Amino acid sequence: MNQTIHRLVQVSDELLQLLKTLTLADNEQRDEEISKVEKLLEERGAAIAAIDSPAKTAEELAAAKTLVQMNKEIVVNLQRLKAKLKIDMDKMALKKKMNRKYDHPYDMTTNEGAFIDKRDV
Repeated sequence: MNQTIHRLVQVSDELLQLLKTLTLADNEQRDEEISKVEKLLEERGAAIAAIDSPAKTAEELAAAKTLVQMNKEIVVNLQRLKAKLKIDMDKMALKKKMNRKYDHPYDMTTNEGAFIDKRDV
């Protein structure tokens, strides 16, 4: 089997295993795990770019089928990771907003009592 295809299978498998075991518990561990995922994604991208010809042998075709299955699982797990991170970011933004409201209760403007004249529009 081609060396680059073999390396791609290894990196994809390592990435998939890492994505399946992500905990995202505390900030330091989460940062380390995300940096590992980014590093593996870069390696995987480089391995994909290094492939110069389509699969020719039966072994390469089998590896390609395995890679397609792995890719589907990787995409699902990356979407799950993205959703978790988005939830955390939304929670943090809400927390900041609530803290700002608590610290400066009269800074927020309201639209109460606003009159909009619809005749001239």
